[in-house]
Amino acid sequence: MQLTTVVPGRLYAVDQAVPDALAHAVLAVNWTEEPYTIMGGEAAVHRRRRIDPAPPVTAEFERYIRNTMVPEIELACEIKFDHPEQAFVQWWLDEPGFRAVVHHDGPLPSSMQLYWTQQHLDLGTTFYHDRSATQPIQQFASRPNSGYLMLNQQPEQLLWHDMQQAVPAGVLRLSSYIWFGPYSTRAI
Repeated sequence: MQLTTVVPGRLYAVDQAVPDALAHAVLAVNWTEEPYTIMGGEAAVHRRRRIDPAPPVTAEFERYIRNTMVPEIELACEIKFDHPEQAFVQWWLDEPGFRAVVHHDGPLPSSMQLYWTQQHLDLGTTFYHDRSATQPIQQFASRPNSGYLMLNQQPEQLLWHDMQQAVPAGVLRLSSYIWFGPYSTRAI
């Protein structure tokens, strides 16, 4: 996994999140055939599917997160997750028309969104300096096995973000959203 600092201690670009073999296994799943639930709230209007139950490859994915990714993040970001064994993943399949409007994730302390859409479309997340969404910090590309890590435990510095465009007709946007939970900073 490659982490690149975007906002020190807060926001990181993620590339090659998981080994190629695991990434290929994720991409080999026919996600459109998996059972799902339409998520509530704003997502219900825009058709975000939560894949439930997740296919078998996701068990291997979660083991990789807990056993390899968590220690790598802790080392690179100089943090310690309070309960790394509780990290969990949701798989989202966004249908045409879905677009996340500018928002922050409130008290969510830490998360990572990885993109798996194979089309070369600009469907990643854009982060902003404030809620006005006029000064972008960075737009993350929606390339398979890449995304962002957000450390959001400082409520006075919310990380506002959205999608620049809606998922277009004929396209589905697959992403994995990983919750790591609370953490503390530590000197390495």
